[in-house]
Amino acid sequence: MQPIKKFDPIKCIVKEAHKAGLKVHAWFEFGFSYAYKDSNSVWLKRYPHWAGRKKDGSLLVKNGFYWWNSMNPEPQKFMKELVLEVVKKYDVDGVQGDDRLPAMPAEGGYDDFTKQLFAKEHNGELPPANPKEPGFLQWKANKLSAFGKELYTVVKNQRASCLVTWAPSPYPWSKEEYLQDWPQWLKGGYADYIFPQLYRYKIEGYEKVLKELNDSLPKEYKQKVFPGILTSLGDGAYQSTRELTDQMLQLNRKYGFNGEVFFYYETLNRLIGLLYQTIK
Repeated sequence: MQPIKKFDPIKCIVKEAHKAGLKVHAWFEFGFSYAYKDSNSVWLKRYPHWAGRKKDGSLLVKNGFYWWNSMNPEPQKFMKELVLEVVKKYDVDGVQGDDRLPAMPAEGGYDDFTKQLFAKEHNGELPPANPKEPGFLQWKANKLSAFGKELYTVVKNQRASCLVTWAPSPYPWSKEEYLQDWPQWLKGGYADYIFPQLYRYKIEGYEKVLKELNDSLPKEYKQKVFPGILTSLGDGAYQSTRELTDQMLQLNRKYGFNGEVFFYYETLNRLIGLLYQTIK
């Protein structure tokens, strides 16, 4: 087969999906993380001042992911330009940030930029030694919420019909660990939909987080929230069964959620028959 000149995979996906009646949302999965298990990343070499830092001055790394300082205007500008490039260039139906956009490990906040910003806003005081001190944690979360609002606004200004959705971790863990105070995103009006990642391997654990979500969610926002269901892991270490997936779907209906999001697509080939019978 001869190679296709100037092949644009995103353009092709959007075109063929729309032909089939499907909508396409661009998923900016890595967000403010710049590398995975790569301490010698080209991003770090090129933009060392973007790197997030822990209180001991070491690079901000969590679960193998290396992070920028998500409060720094420069990586923020980069992310906005990246998202806007997609919205301008392609007829996507939406854009989505996940548990890394807008986000940053709560252990961060000790790079020079953030220390100076904190001191400027706190009468010269330096950040607390405890990265999860409640006031400091909320201050950092508010900064990321402000960026989420800014990103939402620039996308809507470019194309009002383009949805802006987020797929954070369950609250309040999302804020305590990754500064994602997403209930505020709903209240502030800069989330078209929220898809909290209720990724659990057993039905008991799933119902627990689903009930917590249901009990904490104001009724006026429930129509904007759709639980995220884990169907498999990329390394093959976990695959949901049809029975477990069916139980999760039934629980979603029991608690009044009228839809869900599956991670990820490839698994649906095994589950499609069940899903059709359950969802229809």
